[in-house]
Amino acid sequence: MRNLLARFPGPVLNPGEPWADAALKEATTAGEPWQRLLEHAAPATADAPSAKWRRTGSALLDAVGPEETRRAVLRWFRLAELAGPSRSSAVRTFQPM
Repeated sequence: MRNLLARFPGPVLNPGEPWADAALKEATTAGEPWQRLLEHAAPATADAPSAKWRRTGSALLDAVGPEETRRAVLRWFRLAELAGPSRSSAVRTFQPM
């Protein structure tokens, strides 16, 4: 799975989901600090973050601004309840022909 995900640059969000579309659009508009923060946060898979991951995340969060990040995440959470594409159509989109 890691090899597959490594072929896709940028944060691993589900385009087509309203909250993910908003996050990606805002990160693209806001520039590199936001993009780096999302790229760092998205692939987290461990049960608990490592000290190195937390240090890097903290530095990236400081670059964006904790309060700005909080406001953005709250906006995205409100969009999470909106319907996006069905899971089956999303899977079909990425299947090879």
